[in-house]
Amino acid sequence: MASTATFSSLTASQPSNRAGEGTAATEVPRGTLFHHYVLDAGGCVVAADEITPTAQNFSNVEEQLRATVRDGRGESDEVLRSRLAAQARRRSRYR
Repeated sequence: MASTATFSSLTASQPSNRAGEGTAATEVPRGTLFHHYVLDAGGCVVAADEITPTAQNFSNVEEQLRATVRDGRGESDEVLRSRLAAQARRRSRYR
């Protein structure tokens, strides 16, 4: 049976105002999102950092493009551009 509670009837707990920090990992459509927050004594965020799946995959994408160039030595610029464009299209699905 479905819940009959309405949004207005729900009570929220008040966050405590204290200094601290926390880190979490969350699964998102393109990989894992890592995030870290630092709070001051008033409970305000004073620092935050996140590492997105795109950032995690960037070095791999860059290496693949470099390998395409390295393996295409001696090919015409047009052929090399075509291979790089194909490689970029394949990799863009994983951003």
